Parts: sequence; structure tokens; C-alpha cells
Amino acid sequence: TAIEQVEIKPSQLVVQAELLRNTLEGDVAFVFSTVPAYLRQRLVQKGVPFIAPGTQMFLPFLMMDFRTRTRKNVGTLASVGGPVSMPAQMVLLSHLQQQPLEDCMLGQLSKEFNYSVMTLSRVLVELRTRGLCEAKRDGVRKYLRFTAKGVELWQKALPYLRSPVVATKFAMLDIKNKEQFLHAGITALSDYTMLADEQVATVAISIQDWNRLLKAGTVTELPYLDESGVQVEVWGYDPRLLTDKGNPAVDRLSLYLSCKNDPDERVQSALEELMEAVQCFKD
Repeated sequence: TAIEQVEIKPSQLVVQAELLRNTLEGDVAFVFSTVPAYLRQRLVQKGVPFIAPGTQMFLPFLMMDFRTRTRKNVGTLASVGGPVSMPAQMVLLSHLQQQPLEDCMLGQLSKEFNYSVMTLSRVLVELRTRGLCEAKRDGVRKYLRFTAKGVELWQKALPYLRSPVVATKFAMLDIKNKEQFLHAGITALSDYTMLADEQVATVAISIQDWNRLLKAGTVTELPYLDESGVQVEVWGYDPRLLTDKGNPAVDRLSLYLSCKNDPDERVQSALEELMEAVQCFKD
């Protein structure tokens, strides 16, 4: 669907793209009649696919960056190593922190992460084109094999990873639904480290579950932060799939990615403490 030329915030498109991608279980791209330079730069930085027919095309899930200055001047097709999709990021982080996914068939991963085999085929392409895994085949069945282990794989992958947070909300939670949320942000950091929690707790939930609870009326969104409510990080993947059973907090690596740009020195110190305890970095 083409988008009329109105004032659009790139952050809004990030949220909408993730919602559509998860709902449709496929990649999406926004179509504009024209894309101003400032908007084009922000969309590329945030990894949001877009097309302006005849002039510009940015499709990172196909490793395509096709941009021109004018309709008469056709640009050059180039490989783009932008951030991986949320499904690809979750598979990688699960491999690093939970059970190894070496030699797992795509059908097995589909059951594990509740993604379609088609989505996982694209995950395989994303990771392979960035040198993070190799695609192996056993007859008609495909599986992945990572090109590094532990901290080496993390360091190779880090330039392609991003914060899982696609939106931040404020809400009042129904006590019956609290188990669907995990501690996130400063609250999770206070669980893992000596950092003190803030007065208002921060929790995380997947974008699908957040929209489902809103529709059911079992969560009340607030227009501003209230001490009686919580700050909600809406994630592009389900944080519960990456944390151990019984752990009230999101996983360490996702937490690091969500907080690493915080300028507070106390937060940065806590992140160092957090990463020192990541088990896969010790093996």
C-alpha cells in the first residue's frame, strides 16, 4: 500500500513494520511516492524496507540497496549488511544462551520458535549472507551451522543486532496477566546486578501479546508515566522464549541490546557486570 506524503515518524514505521511482519509471517516494505532525504536516511539507519517506484528501493531482507538521485540516473545494486530481522535475532540469541541450534532442521526450529518454515528460511539467508552461519542440506531438508562459537559469534553478530524494543508504553496491568510480562530495562538490570531499580518498574512483552491484551481490554494504556502503573517495552519477539523458566527477567543479551545506548554511567557499569556473567562467553 502506498503511503501519502504526510509527516511520518520513522519510529512509527518501525513499529508498524514489525507488527505487519509478525502478523503476515513475511517481509514487508512501505511504498512512497517520494522519500525525502532526511526520511530515507532514518529508514536506512533503522533497517525499515521501503520503495519509491522508479527512484529508490531499500530491501535489507533481500540484501538490496538500490537508490538513485533522479529518475534518469539508475543506481547500482549493492549488498547491504543492515540489521537482521527480529526472528533472525531471536534464533541467534537462543543459540548463544540456551540450547545450541547446530544442525537443527528448519522444521524443528519452527516448532521451537513458532515461526513458519518460510520465515526461518529467510532467517537462514540473513545469517548466511552476514557470515554468521552456513546453510547445509540433507536431501530436501535444510539446517544451519554457525561459523563461530560463544563470544566470537557474539562479536561477529553484534553489528547486525539491535534493540528488541519497538515501542515504549505506559500501562496499568491486570494482576491476572502479569505472568505474560517479564522484567526489562532498569528493573531487569537491578535483578541481575547491584544497580538499584527505578520507582516505576519496566516490563517487556511481545508486540503480538500486547495487541491481544489491548484488544481484550485486560491492560489499560496510560497517556503518561504514572507511579501506579508500569513502563512497558513492546518487543519485536517474545522475550519469554529466551529466558529460563522461573526467571522473572528478560535474557541478558537482549537486555544488553536494549540498554547499551543509555548514557547513564551507572547503567553502563551495570551492563559490564551483566555481560561478565553470560555463560556462553565463559565456555
